[in-house]
Amino acid sequence: MTQPQYRLVPVDERRGRNAREWAGRALWSAALAAALILGAIYGPVLWNNTAVTALPPAAAPARLGDLAVETQSTSSLVDDQEALAELYAQVAPSVVNIQVTTRATGMSIPGFGLPEEGPLEQAQGSGFIYDDQGHIVTNNHVVEEAESVLVVFSNGFWADAEVVAADPQADLAVLKVTPPEGMEWRPLPLADPDSLRVGYSVIAIGNPFGLDGTMTAGIVSALGRGVPVGDSFVSRYTLPDVIQTDAAINPGNSGGPLIDLAGRVVGVNFAIRSEVRANA
Repeated sequence: MTQPQYRLVPVDERRGRNAREWAGRALWSAALAAALILGAIYGPVLWNNTAVTALPPAAAPARLGDLAVETQSTSSLVDDQEALAELYAQVAPSVVNIQVTTRATGMSIPGFGLPEEGPLEQAQGSGFIYDDQGHIVTNNHVVEEAESVLVVFSNGFWADAEVVAADPQADLAVLKVTPPEGMEWRPLPLADPDSLRVGYSVIAIGNPFGLDGTMTAGIVSALGRGVPVGDSFVSRYTLPDVIQTDAAINPGNSGGPLIDLAGRVVGVNFAIRSEVRANA
């Protein structure tokens, strides 16, 4: 299947534009997991992936000999492990670490003008190589208000990046870099959004807590979620068509890809929720 061509929205047009104008459809992955209180606050929790299994009433104890246990063969388990290892080796070189420098807002005193410039601060997230023209996809909140953006590749190469397109309402951004000389440039293919189904296996690769190239695995728990985001009532809005997965996604994973077992991008990891509060 030929990868579709998408139009990029210039940065100065980012307000009020929808990601579908350049991406065809917003590709998202939300990890809605319980009891993880990590990262920056997004808003009140809506979802909880905790599963509870209970015995039926008056269930009688069973003798060991009465139980028929079906086990997976050792060779099958080895095959599964090898498949995941090969998938990681295929995809990981296309996942990048995004290091951002921003300037904190200084304090201001009423009647004494604008606030002074605060100190420089550093943050990081993830992203992935999108095409052969040096474009990299990440979350808008990873690079928003950045004074400088540095992309570090899995092989140690690095490049300065420019934000060339963004959509805050969809939390998507596109960076442009000049690929380093001598580096193999490997864009990730995009999956057909209509091919994804609840129960499909997926993996997430990113840089949680600065730990480069971390892979976690899970399944698609639900499709078509709407997730409210924003810091206040005035700025709150809902991200549509969100994919829910139980793959662990932690701070630093934002902007990294959610991958199917064919090595195709099915979503962009952007949030993690806990039963206490929500994080990104």
